[in-house]
Amino acid sequence: MSLKLEIMKNLSIIPDSVFNKIFFYYKNKYWPNFKNPKSFNEKINHIKLYSNNSLRKLVADRIKVREYVKEKAPECDLINILWSGETFTQKDYDNLPQRFVIKANHGSGMVLVINKEKDDFDTIYQETEKWKKLDYGKITRQFVYEDLPKTIIVEEFINFDSKVVPDYKFMCINGKIEFIQVDLDRFEDHSRNLYDGNFNRISGMLEYKQGEDLEKPKLFEEAKIIAKKLSEDFDFLRVDLYILGDIIYFGELTNTSGNGYDRFYPKELDYKYGFKIKFEKEFL
Repeated sequence: MSLKLEIMKNLSIIPDSVFNKIFFYYKNKYWPNFKNPKSFNEKINHIKLYSNNSLRKLVADRIKVREYVKEKAPECDLINILWSGETFTQKDYDNLPQRFVIKANHGSGMVLVINKEKDDFDTIYQETEKWKKLDYGKITRQFVYEDLPKTIIVEEFINFDSKVVPDYKFMCINGKIEFIQVDLDRFEDHSRNLYDGNFNRISGMLEYKQGEDLEKPKLFEEAKIIAKKLSEDFDFLRVDLYILGDIIYFGELTNTSGNGYDRFYPKELDYKYGFKIKFEKEFL
């Protein structure tokens, strides 16, 4: 379990409203107002605490969301699921290819990129068993994850110059893509770039250091169309896509980006993008 999750677990007896304010202040260094939010992170917490959009739980489920994607954006490719089940066994490990990605269905961050040359079955099994014991929704106060099946999922590994594929996260606000967060080398030396809707670099950071600049992907405009389709039923939704040559792969749909805690540098960006979120569908 990560240090952040360990801290959250130890604070589990604290009521939701108090917990979220304390953790928000710890991460963002200002006292929030979740009832009358103004900043981006305040509004993400407002969604987390008060949204009654039933679709949010559906899109949080890594398996059920696949049908949603097929319906909304059939042109978006889905990464092959090689195996799924309650318990990962030696036989399952033996039957899988040299490289694969294993993750848990009931929360975020429970992901391993596996290479059998260095990752043995016992280590993977022990980690997946830890995931299954984790009440992620309760610990992080992200209740869209509550009651989701604690299924273990194995996906095909997508090769990208032997590195982890860049993760394009489209921040979709009221039908528009206001900015894009691109995560690089997430599992070793995590860096993150910010771009506007036209893929111009934004001068600023969100939680992680900046990485090397990227060229606009060939299918960037097509990816934007997919992101808009997948987010059309929400005031805010983060659409995660992988753009590789002539293929756009679906990553995931994220209801509460960074759990509403990732810190902007400078702070003005937090308010700039918060101003753009208008609650038009979920709180009427």
